[in-house]
Amino acid sequence: MNKETIDLPPFPFKLHGTTELEFEQLNGNPQWGIERLQKMFQGSEWTFYENNTFVFAPSIIADLDKDLFPISGTYAKSNNIYKFQGQHSFSSSTVSIDGFIFIEGETSFLQGIYICTSMGANRVVRVSQSLSLKRTKTSQITQVQNIIIPSIFNIYLSGKTESHSFHSLPATLKILPAYQEDSNPFLISSGLIPRRSRRIIEK
Repeated sequence: MNKETIDLPPFPFKLHGTTELEFEQLNGNPQWGIERLQKMFQGSEWTFYENNTFVFAPSIIADLDKDLFPISGTYAKSNNIYKFQGQHSFSSSTVSIDGFIFIEGETSFLQGIYICTSMGANRVVRVSQSLSLKRTKTSQITQVQNIIIPSIFNIYLSGKTESHSFHSLPATLKILPAYQEDSNPFLISSGLIPRRSRRIIEK
């Protein structure tokens, strides 16, 4: 493809999940509902911002734990290819999605891996989907106290519980746009960065 012919949308822009969708389960119980995944990705919304962050919001008809969504993360762009990685954690559950989106005019293509870990069970699914460019006006990046929304920060946590103290635990702090019909202007989430060599202390 001639790179000069690629028409990339201006930032920020939104991509909308279509019904052209395929799943391949790579790990986990094959009986887990594909229908739930279909509702999650059909009508989903991807928003890409100029500061190399993105937000993935499932369809509003999906029956999902709102404490785990939306998923936010970062991306790197090379010509018309967006390589992305994002995750969100709450309590003992974590969801993540990473992969590539290929922008080709009005239609884009998603090739990604969706992972859901909850209560010790792990589900890994390969997702292939056609996305459409959403031409409705996308709100520009807003700021609160000079902090751009969305933003992702690497932080360290220190503190103590009734029986333990901890310090310098690497974590992320995310300031994101409000999800769906939330009346709040933005939302804040944080979570530890898992490391196999470290025992994670949960509340």
